[in-house]
Amino acid sequence: MSESKQSSVTQNLKLDEFLRMVDVATTIRQKQEEINKQLNIHEVKAELKKKLQDTAQISGEQLTDYQIETAINNYLEGLYSFKEPTRDFGFKLAEIYAGRVKLLKKFGIPPLVGLAASGLIWLTAEQINSLKIKTQEKNIENVVEIAYQEKQYLLRETEETLSSPFVDQLPSVEKSKLQSQLFNSRVKLNSTDSFFQQYRSDGTTEDDITKDNYKEAGIQLASIQDSINSTKEEIHDSRLIIQTQEGLTLTKRNLENLIEEIRDLKPLEIFSRKAENTYSTGIGEIDRRNLNEAKQKEQELVNINKDISQYFELSDQTEVLYRNIISIAKEKEALEKGESIYKEAKQFVLSADVRRLSQTTIQLQDLNSLLNLEYTLRIVNKSGIKSGIDRYYTDSSGKRVSGYYLIVEGIDADGNPIPINIQSEESDQIEKVSMWGERVPQEVYEKVKADKIDNGIINNNIIGIKKKGYQKENITMQGVTKEGQITKW
Repeated sequence: MSESKQSSVTQNLKLDEFLRMVDVATTIRQKQEEINKQLNIHEVKAELKKKLQDTAQISGEQLTDYQIETAINNYLEGLYSFKEPTRDFGFKLAEIYAGRVKLLKKFGIPPLVGLAASGLIWLTAEQINSLKIKTQEKNIENVVEIAYQEKQYLLRETEETLSSPFVDQLPSVEKSKLQSQLFNSRVKLNSTDSFFQQYRSDGTTEDDITKDNYKEAGIQLASIQDSINSTKEEIHDSRLIIQTQEGLTLTKRNLENLIEEIRDLKPLEIFSRKAENTYSTGIGEIDRRNLNEAKQKEQELVNINKDISQYFELSDQTEVLYRNIISIAKEKEALEKGESIYKEAKQFVLSADVRRLSQTTIQLQDLNSLLNLEYTLRIVNKSGIKSGIDRYYTDSSGKRVSGYYLIVEGIDADGNPIPINIQSEESDQIEKVSMWGERVPQEVYEKVKADKIDNGIINNNIIGIKKKGYQKENITMQGVTKEGQITKW
């Protein structure tokens, strides 16, 4: 065949025909190279590198040796896993080209090298341009489809917003404005019908958008997207108005229910006055359409309602606890303490100060619990647990001095340890514990130590007795005074 005829055949060769030839040739080449790979791998790489460089020169791509060699290595790794294409080969090329940015970012390999590594390393500049056009066509098809789906979604949102029961609850001016805005949004969205009928006539864009009209479709699509975006903002604003109205309606209902509950309780005037003022302010905020401020008043009314219920409970508890204390106390100091706390609580009852009333009620509870306790204060003598420790502590003058502690527990009549409130001199915190350290003089500590070393048992292990009706233990161990406690060691 003469050179002129060869040139004519090459020029008339269509891209699809060329790609089918390349596909067949690639399959044959892969099978041949699979056999020869182990024998002449260096020659194969050199040949591929030459063809890549030639193709890059045609397309004007600037490729480094590293990028070319990486593409060749990726290509050679896939020689054993050829799979016959299940989709149109031209479409596969378009997919590869569409992913050119991802390839470049992830591997640092320009798109041409990715194509070359897939076996397409003899494309001409004209064929590469055809591939780009096909990719651009596909991109427009995808964007048009996305725009259509978004339009349909916005139409549904428009209808749902217009049909909301809260629209009729809006002030007349705001209602009219919202309806007008949504009607305009609907008209604007429907005005795009002709575009989608032209480029998506049968429910898909594949047949309606072609290489001949995709550019025009893209130009028209820009104005369609502007309409969709502006409509999206309008519908979003309308939804916010409806949500606010819904919140105002719910908050108003809650305020009305709360004030009715409070009125039914028939509270003290101080509570009643505070609740009515809060309710009125909340309704005013709703009339002014200030949702956040109205919700704040709703929460205040909730708290007032809780205070009223708690007030009656605390008042009753105070009376019961005080009667228990005076009936069980067997020492003047306990009676005086109970009387003092009770008088303070009565003042808070009169002023309806629920927070402080709660605090004094807790003090009465603690005193009542303490007076009811009965136990023996005993030194711990158990396997694996120390009976005493020595450590430094800070005395009342701020000086660090050595302290000696016996580890003790309160044992009830049944022989069980009971939890007791102990204030640690190290942290100044009160903790409920069943075992703690009592600071004692060094001579007492040494005496107990010698007692245990003698036979492993502390014979004299009782420090004192706590009787019912008293706040403190009666210390029976000679030389021991209540000097300080620790709860951790």
